[in-house]
Amino acid sequence: MATMLEAYLEESFSAHWQGSIDALARDAMGREVQLAVAERPEGIVGFVCWQRVYDLHHCAVGGELTDLYVRPAARGWGVAGRRSRATGSSSSCVR
Repeated sequence: MATMLEAYLEESFSAHWQGSIDALARDAMGREVQLAVAERPEGIVGFVCWQRVYDLHHCAVGGELTDLYVRPAARGWGVAGRRSRATGSSSSCVR
């Protein structure tokens, strides 16, 4: 996951990932945010990060996507759409 975050930040922001695997493990599995990955036989090809939010306009619980990334070689396969739609489920992996 660290190499995926490094690639995402480099491509999107020309920056290096400033986090740590320990902090990610602590915070990204429901404590602060949700993180779900998309995997193929070759490994992790994408991820989506989101937070639960409450919409006062409609009095409904929802989610706000904060980050979404798919490796360039895996783009065009529908990974991002499937992963985004799956954020409401309990699953943390899309194949």
